[in-house]
Amino acid sequence: MWKKFTFFMTMLILFSVTISLVITNYGNLPNKIPTHFDASGRPDSRRSKKMILVFPSAQILFLILSLVFYRHPDFVNIPGTIALKDLPTHLKERMYELIRNTIFITTSILSLLMLYLTEETLKVAKGQAMSINDWGVLAILICLALPMAYNAIKMRRLR
Repeated sequence: MWKKFTFFMTMLILFSVTISLVITNYGNLPNKIPTHFDASGRPDSRRSKKMILVFPSAQILFLILSLVFYRHPDFVNIPGTIALKDLPTHLKERMYELIRNTIFITTSILSLLMLYLTEETLKVAKGQAMSINDWGVLAILICLALPMAYNAIKMRRLR
């Protein structure tokens, strides 16, 4: 229960920071903001400043999905080689716990990514930076891959 509360609060705090960034900066944004960046991080597409709302909207979607999957871990699509229905009850419960942990960790890191992309997009849109920091995005994506791989290995070893 404590893990659930911690991850939920983490996602809520990240969402709150993201939405406060959007609210405090929205009025100062130009009508067109960068919405797509090339491999070097430079903007190559611009659209309405309303597009900045995509990031907090994605965070809300992640939060809702994580809560649904927490209550119903059997909805999660895991590899077919792990047949949950064939596992003994204690292993099935352990598997569900791993699924829940993976979902919350992944969702928290994705919320961090949305916050980071919001901040970087705002900097570029306001002329404070010429491009987004690709290394920051890469670091967050690596942080996303590590717990997913770790928990996938743990799930495989449970059988």
